[in-house]
Amino acid sequence: MQFWNDWEIQLLVLLSFTLQIFLFFTGVFRRCSTSMLLRLPIWLAYLGADIVAVYALGFMSRREDTASRCHGRDATEAASHPLVFFWAPFLLIHLGGQDTITAFAMEDNNLWLRHLLNLVVQVGLALYVFWSSSLRHDLQLLAAAIFVSLAGIIKYWERIWALKSASQGGLRSSTLSEQKQQLPQVNLEDVTYSGIVRFALHTTVVVRGFFAGFTLTELEDDHSGNFLTDFDIYYTDQAQKVVEMELGIMYDDLYSKAIVLRTWSGVMLRFVSQLSTVVAFGIFIASSKQRHGGVDVGITYVLFIGVFFLEICSMIMMMMSPWTWEFLEARKCHMPARMSWYVLSTVFPSTRALWSNSIGQYNLLSSYIRDQSGFFKLLAKVMVVVGLDKMWSDFRHSSRIKANTKEILACVQHQVKPFFYSRRVIKTGPQTNRPDLGPTLKILLGLPLEYAILTLHLFTDLLLSDCVPGNADYDPTQSHHLKDMSEKLSNYMIYLLVVNPSMLPVTGTAREALAQVSKAIRDCRFNNKKDIRDEVVKGETGKFAGIQQLEVVKSILDHVGPLPLHDTLLATRDTWVGLLLYVAGKSRAAARQRSQLKREGVCIPQTQIDRTNCTQSSISSRWSILLNHPSSLTRIEKVNQ
Repeated sequence: MQFWNDWEIQLLVLLSFTLQIFLFFTGVFRRCSTSMLLRLPIWLAYLGADIVAVYALGFMSRREDTASRCHGRDATEAASHPLVFFWAPFLLIHLGGQDTITAFAMEDNNLWLRHLLNLVVQVGLALYVFWSSSLRHDLQLLAAAIFVSLAGIIKYWERIWALKSASQGGLRSSTLSEQKQQLPQVNLEDVTYSGIVRFALHTTVVVRGFFAGFTLTELEDDHSGNFLTDFDIYYTDQAQKVVEMELGIMYDDLYSKAIVLRTWSGVMLRFVSQLSTVVAFGIFIASSKQRHGGVDVGITYVLFIGVFFLEICSMIMMMMSPWTWEFLEARKCHMPARMSWYVLSTVFPSTRALWSNSIGQYNLLSSYIRDQSGFFKLLAKVMVVVGLDKMWSDFRHSSRIKANTKEILACVQHQVKPFFYSRRVIKTGPQTNRPDLGPTLKILLGLPLEYAILTLHLFTDLLLSDCVPGNADYDPTQSHHLKDMSEKLSNYMIYLLVVNPSMLPVTGTAREALAQVSKAIRDCRFNNKKDIRDEVVKGETGKFAGIQQLEVVKSILDHVGPLPLHDTLLATRDTWVGLLLYVAGKSRAAARQRSQLKREGVCIPQTQIDRTNCTQSSISSRWSILLNHPSSLTRIEKVNQ
């Protein structure tokens, strides 16, 4: 305990520095990882970094104030470590955060005014701490502290600027006022990696408008016109990489200081900050350090070296930024541009996925069957008592699988293309009629979205439970692929409804619909899906009589029964793709920003630089804008016919 009392402030400063190092590097990894083992420590470090720095500043002010009013041991203790008060400006630098992570969640961006107030308070406290200490009489250390304080204020201001720019209001204002960057002309025939990066940079203004909540018609005429003219590039084989790049740039803008460091003002402020730190370090080296303890001097050197190390890492990351490469290319700086592109393409080659490359999965019937054992029933009841039932259910029954993005992307392109060309008054010829799932589905798609997703998920699950190699209609070469895609899309949509309903335009009745079906199936205590299917087919004579969703499922199963299995699977897949497009276009802007960019992560070279969530929904949302936000789910049927 005595050791803590003697060295508390030193340990607090080193802890603050360690948290900054941790946040800088994990802020990059967070964008392409969905692991809770990584996200939880980052969240704790993000919250703890500010708390530790503010507490250390408060401790310094209390320590100096106490020492000035007391004698004996307190005064001796303060006098034996006078250099600790020189560390107050470094805590301002720590409060400024790191380039790789300014916000952990979208809500953090909307709190920029709170951070502005904190800036005023903490700067005043830091100045008070140093000015009230004995070091104010040391002119060399006073000059060094002034320069470090300037760097700290600039760093803190960069954080506030980034938060404000990424807030909902900031995105909307910048989208309407920002003009197209002076970048090299885009060649739409260039499908190389560099051409894809260049195209993604040119469409950033439009993409930011989508994330700000604007529709295509609400954006400026020149921006929307360019988007429609250039839309054909999304039908190339590189469409997935284009979308990944666009969403990655949005991640940088929303969760890092990228949007600040892309401006001349931001670059100049960063230069002044770095120059101030270098000058302060030179003054500190030249100052007399005889009366300071060796440990305190060593910690001061660690703080300076840490600042320089992080700044160098930030500069390297800026070199691998696509914005830096395009900026240099536009100004004919060919040698630096080639160096920037070499670093960019080496660290992030075109073959590397720029996101987590996984999607969430949740299967209702499987979750019911898995919870039949007495142990898990008891555990579920305990979780209900402590209020953690939803968290337990999500943890136990949700999973993640590798996404077949290109395959789903091809289906999305096929369904959106007729809408796109119809807007440009271009006729593409007669469309081939496809099988549908019957009149019941048309009625179903007119109901609230949560009922449509739940019922279609149950139908898909029961349909696929009968798709086994032993089935006479099952063709392993064709049916297996359609079955796999239908299953993944179905489990993903129910995953959103159960685990992350904020991404969907659903009402408060979603939980009620889930609870009703859940109770009916759990009460029957089935051990496999075949038994559930048999009971559903019984209809009014079975145990599920009166359960609306299951009665609709029976009606659809009766309709598709005589149809060839391949046609049924094709119609099921296309219906899920259409439903995916609909919910992507209807997703609320704030929810898209929070969930798409944070929850599943996108890894893209930062512009300097929170799960982008490049899920199937986020990929399809790029195309769903052209659907002009249909007012009824029945519009989906037009795509399938």
